[in-house]
Amino acid sequence: MWRTRPFIRVLLTTLSAACLLLVLNPSPPLPFLDLVNTIGDYVPNLPGTPTPGLTSVRVAVFEQNAFHDEVIGAVLTVLTDLKTNVTLYRGGLNNGYGEVISDIWDVKEQKPTPIDKLATHIDEGRFDVLVLVSCDSKFMHHHQALRKSFAARQDLHVICLLHEVENFVKENEEQRGMMAVPAEQGRLTFVELSEHGASKVQAVVEGWSTDADQWEVDVVDFAPIFPLTGIPMRTDLSIPSRAAILGRMNPHSRAYDRIISELYESLLSKSICYSIHICSLARTPEIWGYRLETVPPGLSAEGTQSSPSGIARPKFTPLDDPANPPFTLHLIGNDEGRLSIPEELLESEGGADPIVAIHSQGKYVEFYSDIAAMLKLQDLVLPAFMEDMYTEYRASAAIPAAIVSRYSRGTLHCTNPLRGRRGRNALR
Repeated sequence: MWRTRPFIRVLLTTLSAACLLLVLNPSPPLPFLDLVNTIGDYVPNLPGTPTPGLTSVRVAVFEQNAFHDEVIGAVLTVLTDLKTNVTLYRGGLNNGYGEVISDIWDVKEQKPTPIDKLATHIDEGRFDVLVLVSCDSKFMHHHQALRKSFAARQDLHVICLLHEVENFVKENEEQRGMMAVPAEQGRLTFVELSEHGASKVQAVVEGWSTDADQWEVDVVDFAPIFPLTGIPMRTDLSIPSRAAILGRMNPHSRAYDRIISELYESLLSKSICYSIHICSLARTPEIWGYRLETVPPGLSAEGTQSSPSGIARPKFTPLDDPANPPFTLHLIGNDEGRLSIPEELLESEGGADPIVAIHSQGKYVEFYSDIAAMLKLQDLVLPAFMEDMYTEYRASAAIPAAIVSRYSRGTLHCTNPLRGRRGRNALR
């Protein structure tokens, strides 16, 4: 039984830690084994227990999608730290992600193996552990040969990382059928990035397990640990003036449209006086640090000629008031060009940030550099969730980012993917 093998416990513990830490940092601020050793409940190396020889453990890492590169990075980092014998099955690492993890995985020397070869290699008995980076049935639907291979290989332990827990339900017969054989044989583990997600998975697994069809499955979750000890929390009492939203710039993934629309309407509003002494400033441009002006028809906000529309346009000029700095909203992520943002909010004056600033990079290195540099300066990080999915089922980088951004140096320390590696000085 796999539970008698200490190396699997080490692998599961560090792997689950890696995947959660990855939401802010694909190259963690602490070595994974050091991190795990700070949590006594997860140290399998009790007195008298021999250290498992991990160099002989053969692990296949499988990712069939063109995304989830960061999760692959976490998995490879853990397995490399544990000195296991790893083979990656993937079409390649996208958008320069190989550069991010080049210190632990040289893509030129360790080229990924084509994914269509994995089923045959499992049949040949080449591996002890299979890590399915995207184990959801919707991602595995077209890989029937692989599903048959890991079901038939009784000496292969399967580690399943679920991404869309909201779809992991009792009625999902495809997921159940795919996992049934390794589950009944006690060689399946689900890894979840949150306790609430793990609870959902556990409930479904228990529903699938009956006296006649008994599943022996572990569901592992792990809380993120960030090295903020000794870093002072920001205590300034100034008015928050810089906010950030992290994530894919898609109106269906975050509440971009609603937030930007309400901000724009508020900037256009005037103060409402209920009496001579009482006025509401909650919805005025001044409370946001701006003065509202009007640009005549046919002119741009800078006063130059543009295509005549016959309609006057608003212009927001920053107030010269150090006590009330102009508010700016920074969108950090992959810009898919699908957001509706009023032109006036994207215009800048005198080199200053526009009211809504977009920070989008195609390469991972530049993207993480932007996150590290931008969040260091933010007052607030807004989760901006469209619905309760991330609080009920999934895990999101936005919540830990919001926490560490309240520390004076915490965010840069925790989010810098190249910290201690090549390019470190450029990211400080």
